[in-house]
Amino acid sequence: MIWKAAVPMICFLGFIIGGFISKAFCDEVLKGKRILLISWKVVLAAICLILLHKEFVLWAFLAGIAIGLFLKVPMLFLGLALVSAWHGPQHTLFIISSLIFAFGMAYSSYLLARGLCSKVAFILELLFFAPLLLLFANPISLEFLPSLAAGALIPCMILKGSLIYRFRQPKNKRGTAKTKKRRKD
Repeated sequence: MIWKAAVPMICFLGFIIGGFISKAFCDEVLKGKRILLISWKVVLAAICLILLHKEFVLWAFLAGIAIGLFLKVPMLFLGLALVSAWHGPQHTLFIISSLIFAFGMAYSSYLLARGLCSKVAFILELLFFAPLLLLFANPISLEFLPSLAAGALIPCMILKGSLIYRFRQPKNKRGTAKTKKRRKD
């Protein structure tokens, strides 16, 4: 049971390791943009399939799609996926946590390599822990949670970029055509 408490922290390590990867190999991460996008979509599709295989509730799935269209924060919905796997079999929790770890490495390395401010990236990644507060709630009916998480992950998987293009650090304008030309003295 103690290892079960460490699962969210191990999943979050994927985001931290991805940050170190982006600092060390920034150019290589940017060159591999297409591979990273494909890997995100494959990992998110696998998580959705595992969650929908567990139990399917139509109204929660449709509500998840509507929520996912407005929020587009995959870390929040991955936290929901982890909470929904928490109450299931141990092998499901292991598979989903491994996929979240892999997604976190790719996602955070690309976000930070693109120039996302590290403070904003850290706040976005902390949204992963917000759904984990449901674990401390009284036993409520959580049968709809896997369908809600899968539905919310689908817009993040289909729509282009989710939060990649929204928050960027301002670019340094030195050396661009818009800067003033130097005087020759």
